[in-house]
Amino acid sequence: MTNNETSVPNASRGNGKLVAVGIGIGLIVLVFVLRFSLSGGGPVPTATPTPTGLERYFTFKVVSKNIDPIVVERERGVFDSAVKMLREDPDFFDGWITIGGIKKAMGDFEGAAEVWDYAGQIRPANSLSFNNLGDLYTNFLYDPVQAEAAYRQAISNSAGEDRNTFFWANLFDLYRYKINDQDKAFAVIDEGIAANPARVELPLRAARHAAQIGERAKALAYYQQALRLTPNDAAVQQEYRQYRDSR
Repeated sequence: MTNNETSVPNASRGNGKLVAVGIGIGLIVLVFVLRFSLSGGGPVPTATPTPTGLERYFTFKVVSKNIDPIVVERERGVFDSAVKMLREDPDFFDGWITIGGIKKAMGDFEGAAEVWDYAGQIRPANSLSFNNLGDLYTNFLYDPVQAEAAYRQAISNSAGEDRNTFFWANLFDLYRYKINDQDKAFAVIDEGIAANPARVELPLRAARHAAQIGERAKALAYYQQALRLTPNDAAVQQEYRQYRDSR
């Protein structure tokens, strides 16, 4: 060692290491305290990973061949935005309804059915996804058994709500147009009327259908039922009189 070199005692070197370690630990503790404080005193929030299996619902697929490319790109943008929100919050019900609707619009009916079925799993008491499934199975996938089950669930879940009559009407239409069982159709509409005794929509719908298929006695009975509910409705009165007086 030369005269210009300064010897560092071993104890000093050890103290330096201890100081460095102490500073490091102090920084870690400080970071933890800050994160704990910023999180409101609870655990530090982390991004929720998308549950395994949900990614299969997030495929944008165009099946129909006659969709305007501008419409496709617009719907793709909405779809991607909804998917982004669902990846952040898989419990976002409106997101599932949205991507199911876009899949249906693009002709991906099976994909829409899967999405709305999942929406029903996470919100079993909702009526919207089940009605959407009923429409899908009625008019696009042509499965009347599945359609009735879906409409029945929508009806059950909306008991006492204004929209309940709409779901009964959809089930009525399934039987009168797709299944072509008029007796069952009228049995269904009678169920709906009994469940909504103060609403005029269903007896009026039944009256018009009965008149259309030549069931005059049924038509007059349903018209009279509608009039008892809305005795001051001039339009319904006129419609009834015109039918009653026609031959």
